[in-house]
Amino acid sequence: MAKRKKALEPALTGYGDFDAATRRLCELDVETRELEARRDKWLMYVKSRYAEKLAAIASDRKGLAAQCEQFVRAHLDDVAPAKSIDRAYAVASLRDCPPAVKLKGGKRWNAEKIIAACEAVTGAAAEVFRTFVAVKKSIDKPAVLAAHRDKTVTDAELAKCGLAVAAGEAFNIDLKLDSIAKHRPDAGPVEDRTDAA
Repeated sequence: MAKRKKALEPALTGYGDFDAATRRLCELDVETRELEARRDKWLMYVKSRYAEKLAAIASDRKGLAAQCEQFVRAHLDDVAPAKSIDRAYAVASLRDCPPAVKLKGGKRWNAEKIIAACEAVTGAAAEVFRTFVAVKKSIDKPAVLAAHRDKTVTDAELAKCGLAVAAGEAFNIDLKLDSIAKHRPDAGPVEDRTDAA
């Protein structure tokens, strides 16, 4: 069942209504920031409380998984040709991965140097190596806007190519948060209850 949209309140009828609405927006913005600050403080506390334990568990898992892999590799003759061991708590296996291209790292190689090297190959393999360098095509939107502004192209010509230049306006409110109290009397101080968890 689709969610029903909340009906809009009656339209503002004067500047008094507008001022009241924008003051309420300021209050809601401040309240949102206060709640987000409280939430973020709790999240930081929870993360810090469990970070060390989670890191230790992750380290243990990584070490045990490495030992299991080493064991399986050492006992491949026992399970050939399956390359897997089925035991009470796990099925461990070695799976063939599809070939993948890896870019060499280090001081000598980076993406730009590899591209330059592929483009510099000469001889019979030159054409093949040039196909290794992909050229990505995309619409140059600044060029379209410039041509439209300069009237080099018409809207009809752009439409034939599936393009259009559209301009509009967006409503914006810059709230003056300092125009209301930073902490409303009913808000109270942000509670520090991290030691209670």
